[in-house]
Amino acid sequence: MGIEEAPLKHLHTLSLLSVHPGAVLYLRPALGFGVSSASYKRWSQIRKLTVHMATFGHEPGRPTNHLKLLHAYLGSFPSLQRLVFHWEGESPAKGKSTQACPKTCALPLRPLKLKHLQQMKLVNAIMDASQVASFIQEHRSTLREFNFENVVIRNGNWDDALAPLTRLSAARGRSRACATLTL
Repeated sequence: MGIEEAPLKHLHTLSLLSVHPGAVLYLRPALGFGVSSASYKRWSQIRKLTVHMATFGHEPGRPTNHLKLLHAYLGSFPSLQRLVFHWEGESPAKGKSTQACPKTCALPLRPLKLKHLQQMKLVNAIMDASQVASFIQEHRSTLREFNFENVVIRNGNWDDALAPLTRLSAARGRSRACATLTL
């Protein structure tokens, strides 16, 4: 609340390190606890966001709202140009059942739309190839660089996930976005 009320004209970077997944309920700049009328204006200044979030356990067949809250939180930064998101905890590549994007949400989430996003880095997650491809397709006009570090494709493969880049480069004669995979 102090940040929202302070006259911080040059605030453009926010780092949330080792944050619990439920914390976004309290940090969300709209319709949250203690939100002031200045909330949206202040948080819309953020251009660079880094989030290191603790992974949460997920039991198969039981939906979770953590991803919906996170999705809504990330969507509340209309001017975001750079996003770094890191799931902290056991790596999904080691076979743990913790998943960044469980398939068993009650309703599927609509693709996240960040209309000014130029750079994105995702670390330590499990996703479907279709989720990656949809994200790339949605942000094809602005996204210049993305990095997937320790990201495991659950359904499909990296060729499927990065297919929109192949189509874009063929259509334009060159690629505008750069993808880096660190497996």
